Amino acid sequence: TFSQGDRKILPKYPSCHDPTNIQFTSGTTGHPKAATLSHYNILNNGYQIGNRLNYSSNDNIVLPVPFYHCFGMVMGNLAALTRGAAITIVVKVLTHKKVLKLLKNIRQPVYMEFQPCLLSISEFCKI
Repeated sequence: TFSQGDRKILPKYPSCHDPTNIQFTSGTTGHPKAATLSHYNILNNGYQIGNRLNYSSNDNIVLPVPFYHCFGMVMGNLAALTRGAAITIVVKVLTHKKVLKLLKNIRQPVYMEFQPCLLSISEFCKI
């Protein structure tokens, strides 16, 4: 909670461009660093990704990835929400067989997963 003195530092009218989230990178393309994002940045990124991937209300995005990660929050959750696509949230770890069964039973699934898991599933299927 904020005390009366703390309220002086808060803006009277917050802006969608105010900082809201700090994403820490693993340093894949260089040294690890933090990137400060605003509500506008995050929502616009989700919208643009959903637009580029041509998501629509006909799609069902299957998300086994965490929402605290940029991939789950922006590329999965917000990309779907801003384009009217359905979201199937996978809340527990599934075996390869169960993943494939789940995808078979979902209308127009888009499976959002990290590369090592996708490679493991494709190896399981011998694709």
